Order: sequence, then structure tokens, then C-alpha cells
Amino acid sequence: MPRRKATRQHKDLLFRHIFGSEKHRDITLYLYNAVNHSNYTDSSQIQIVTLDDVLYVAMKNDIGFLIGNELNMYEQQSSWNPNMPLRMLFYAAEELGQYADEHNINLYTSALKKIPAPKCVVFYNGETEQPEKSELLLSQMFENGTQGDIEVRVSVYNINRNSSKTLKGRCKPLDEYCWFIDRVNELKAVMGLDKAVSKAIDEMPDDFIIAPLIKPEKAKVTKMLRTEYDKKAFAKSVYNDGKAEGIAQGITKGRNEEKAETALLMLQEGLNPVLIRKCTGLSAEQIAKLMKGSGHSE
Repeated sequence: MPRRKATRQHKDLLFRHIFGSEKHRDITLYLYNAVNHSNYTDSSQIQIVTLDDVLYVAMKNDIGFLIGNELNMYEQQSSWNPNMPLRMLFYAAEELGQYADEHNINLYTSALKKIPAPKCVVFYNGETEQPEKSELLLSQMFENGTQGDIEVRVSVYNINRNSSKTLKGRCKPLDEYCWFIDRVNELKAVMGLDKAVSKAIDEMPDDFIIAPLIKPEKAKVTKMLRTEYDKKAFAKSVYNDGKAEGIAQGITKGRNEEKAETALLMLQEGLNPVLIRKCTGLSAEQIAKLMKGSGHSE
């Protein structure tokens, strides 16, 4: 059975463009080997299964791929998001549901069926201080420390400039991606974003593995990064407004921005506003402001 088709278009992200492309599975393999200390050499073993859409709730993860007996779900985050285990649970449930459909797995039989093991990884390059590697657990989100019967573990790698040097050393494309993002941020401080992206692309060494995905696609890459920066700027403006109106009293500005970005991502994925409130701790007024500003209907 074919995978469910998307019912709406999602804006592509640079990380997905580099590491989640069907045409460049060799780069995906670089990243997988670096994370897992493995030595796979045949990129044809990778099957890209990134979610385009969900039957009932529209969402899209950054990168999803199968290799061996594993379902790998990789996300890149520019803001700290402690709610990733719940998002990964949503992604895994949908991915495994599609896998069961495609492989005609009958879950109502007495025979034990085998499925690929989910592996959840986040690559973080935001501004707040975080350890080089950390782990987020779904159980950390349970109210009042209640014990549950479901657990999700998410490995988070801090890929900022002075972090995860060993990981970057094992994955040259990841090191190059981080160089490019760092350079854009440096240039953006003294010139507009579009000029910063253009100059960073011009400065990128031709021998970079990711150069063929970046240099010929200057306009596309610029649009991708503009989308990402605009999303962050919008979230900040919403919270600045909220703070002025007294909506977010008692919460620091930095924390506000992170929660706004998380809520905005969840809105873009079509999640229910009530669920977003529970996951982020935002007020109904804040969610409504985000929905209005991002073009989502009530």
C-alpha cells in the first residue's frame, strides 16, 4: 500500500534539504553512522519515510528513514523544546501505522509481529545553554510525577559551534552545515539576511560535501532560511506584545519565545489548541494571538 499523500504543502527546511533528501541518501548515511558509531557504506539501504501528512492531524517531521531494523526520526531545533518526546510519540505512531499498512501487518492475530525500533534524535543549535548531549523523556511530562506505561526517549545533541566536536568529526556534512549556519548568523549581524546567506554561500569552500546542494540553489536556500528566521521573529513579536499586555506575567522573555516557537510549530502541524495549551503552558489568549498572526483559523 502506498504511503499516504500530503494534502497540503509544507515549507522545506535547510536541514531536511541536506540530510533528508531521497537523491542524497549518502549524506543521510553519514549522519546515521556518526550518531550510531556504525560503518554502513551502502546508502541504498536507506528508505526515506519522512511524514508528509497525517490522516487526521496534519504534521511533518524533519527526517524519517528506515535502515536495517530501525525507524530513525531526526529533528533539528533552533529553540529548546522539552516537549519533543510527545511530538516524537505522535510521529512514531503515524510512521509505524503506515509501516503496518504497507507490510500488511495484521495486529489482530495470535502471532507476534515485528516492527522497526524507533530511534529519536534532536540536533539543537539554539541560543540557550545546553549540555553537549542530553536525554528527554516522555515521563518527565507526566503530571505530578505520575508513573505511566509508555516511555519515549529522545537523544539531544547540541551542535552549536563549540559543542559535539566528536560527532561533527564523524560527520563532515554536519560540521559543514554548522559552519554555514554560524557564518550566516555572523554576517546577519552586520547585513540583511538575504545578503548574509548569499555571502556565506559564496564563501563556502567548493570541496564541502554539501556544496552541490547549496551553491546551485542559492535562491532556494535563501527562501528556506528566510522562512526559519521569519518564524522565530514572529514568535518573538507575539511574546513581546503579550508581555506588554500583561499576558505573560511571571515568565521570562527567553522562555516565552521558546514556548511561542513550540506552539507555532504545533499549530503549523494542525494540533488542537487545547493540546497545545497543555503542552506549552500558554494561555488561551496567547494561543489565539498566535493563531491569528499565523493565519490559522479558530
